[in-house]
Amino acid sequence: STLASSHPRDDDVQLFSVLAPIGGCTSHSGQLSKTSINAARSKCDVAVNGSPFGKNGGCIGQSLSNGAEVCSDCDVWDGIPSLGLLTANRGSDSIIEEGSAWVVGTGLNCTLAKSMGILNLISGHDPGWLVRKGRIIPERNGGDNDVIAPRTAVGISGDGTRLILLVVDGCEHCPDFMGGPQGLTISELALEMVKLGAVYAINLDGGGSSTLFYEGKVVNYPTSLDVVPVWRERRVSTVLCLHSEIGGEER
Repeated sequence: STLASSHPRDDDVQLFSVLAPIGGCTSHSGQLSKTSINAARSKCDVAVNGSPFGKNGGCIGQSLSNGAEVCSDCDVWDGIPSLGLLTANRGSDSIIEEGSAWVVGTGLNCTLAKSMGILNLISGHDPGWLVRKGRIIPERNGGDNDVIAPRTAVGISGDGTRLILLVVDGCEHCPDFMGGPQGLTISELALEMVKLGAVYAINLDGGGSSTLFYEGKVVNYPTSLDVVPVWRERRVSTVLCLHSEIGGEER
C-alpha cells in the first residue's frame, strides 16, 4: 500500500465529491447515467467521468460518496490506486481548506478511508498509476498500454495545491474510413499529466466514457461506437464532481 498526502490550497475549487450512479450499483449490475445528467443534478461546476464499470453496469472497485459506499459488495481492485480527500474537520462535506489533504494510493478500501476521515474516494482504472513520485509508470508493451483511445485522468501537484484533471478526445475503435484510432496511449497520457505538473496521477475510465462537464454543459466531444450516433455521450458509473461554491455563496 502506498499513500501520498499533500495539502490543497483553498482559493480555487472548494468542494470535492464523488457521485454514485443515480440508480445505484452492485458488483454485478447498475443503473448507469450520463456524466452531464449526474453532474447537473448535483450542480457541479466541473465534472468528469470516474471509475470503470462492468458489462451490466456493475461498479468496479471501492469508492465513497459523501461517506457512503458506492457499491456494498465490490472488492478493492488489487494494485489499482484510488484518490480521495482527507478532510480537516471530518464534517459531512469534503471541503478543500487548510488542513485537508489529498490522499492517493493502492489498498485504499472504504473502511480504511473512512477511518482516516476520507468521505469521498474515487477508484482508478487499469493500469492504475500514471505518475508516481514524479515518475511515469506505464511503459510501452505492445499490448493494452499502446492502445490509442480517449482518456480521463486525475492527479495532484507536488505541493498539493492543485488537483489536475485531463480529458482527451479521440475514438478508440474507429475504422480507417473514420480516421482510425485517435487519442493517446497510456504512456502518452502520463507524459501529459507530468507536463501539467502532476507528481501523482491515476487513470480513470476512458474510451467512449471520457467526458468533461463544465459550467452546465459537456465541453468535449465524447465518441463511442456502442451508442448511436457515435458522437454522443455514453452512460457511465461514478462521476468526479467539483464545486467552486459552498452553500450557494462563493468562497
